[in-house]
Amino acid sequence: NSLDLPPLAETARIVLCSNRLGAVCGCEYAEEWGTRCRHFYWSNELGLIYLEPDLPAGIPDTPELTVFEMNDRGEVVGAMRSQARENSRHAFVWTQTQGLQDLNQMLTTGSDKDVLLEAAVCINQNGTILVRGRRISTRQKTFCVLYPVQ
Repeated sequence: NSLDLPPLAETARIVLCSNRLGAVCGCEYAEEWGTRCRHFYWSNELGLIYLEPDLPAGIPDTPELTVFEMNDRGEVVGAMRSQARENSRHAFVWTQTQGLQDLNQMLTTGSDKDVLLEAAVCINQNGTILVRGRRISTRQKTFCVLYPVQ
């Protein structure tokens, strides 16, 4: 089963994960970007989509992404880190309909606000996400399980 990714120009692509339906996530490098890469999602159905946040105008700080896993629904999880702030890793989920979302922005209760979700490390076929993080008040490391809202 081969993949028909679009042809490369002056870039190199590395596939980081795939699902059972043939979609892949990876990283694309170009010499002029230095060590930075652009993460992408690709499927026969949707083609090539770059996993980039929709930042408000005037914000130059594009976060660096690390993709960890993808499920068969095409939901991708990982961590993003701000270039301007070295210790600002945030867990994310990317979906075809919602794009790139910071999981910290989805926390709603008061006790949740004491947790910084740093990396979404895996996602199952139902959309349940295992996230590594830490308590802000004590810096104690923690793991959280996030269940999708039905």
